[in-house]
Amino acid sequence: MLTVKCHKLVAGFTLIELLVVLGVMTVLSSLLVGFGRGTKEQVRMVKDKAVFTSAVYRARSLTLQTYQHLPPECGYGLRVIDDRTYRLWRDGATNPDCSDSNKTYDGGPEDFEEPVSLSQGIKFLNFGSADFLRSILFVPPDPQVTTIPSSAPSGKFNIVIATEDGLSQTAIAVNRLGQIEPSLNY
Repeated sequence: MLTVKCHKLVAGFTLIELLVVLGVMTVLSSLLVGFGRGTKEQVRMVKDKAVFTSAVYRARSLTLQTYQHLPPECGYGLRVIDDRTYRLWRDGATNPDCSDSNKTYDGGPEDFEEPVSLSQGIKFLNFGSADFLRSILFVPPDPQVTTIPSSAPSGKFNIVIATEDGLSQTAIAVNRLGQIEPSLNY
């Protein structure tokens, strides 16, 4: 007589294996969510840094083109208005020799473009401090640079863009020639 034994095939995961996988997925997803929030702020800061840097280069470029205009303009600059806003502006001198040049931005008729605001949750760090670069003006033909304040201890200004809480920050280093330098300390 022939007897047949039946074997049950048991397939699946044990309870321990399921709990381990669930725990690992929970840890990874919590890291991803936390990393995603910080990444958004980092992307905003990098974008704002790039836009601000391009505005500095645009002011310098416009200054180099001033001799194509009649009467020639006496320079273009960038002015930080408050802790989140800046503006590209034109020196409003009326004499062709620029003898009545303003050299400082006072919010008058020299306004050239609408104010640019930093992204939500991003601001200029240390706005209002004595060494904060409030204004940079490129004066043709070199272009020479006039800044407010007029001197920096290291010969360059660090414009620091930070999150509202100040935990993340990046710097734009502008030297006395109006060039953007790499900033290694932020």
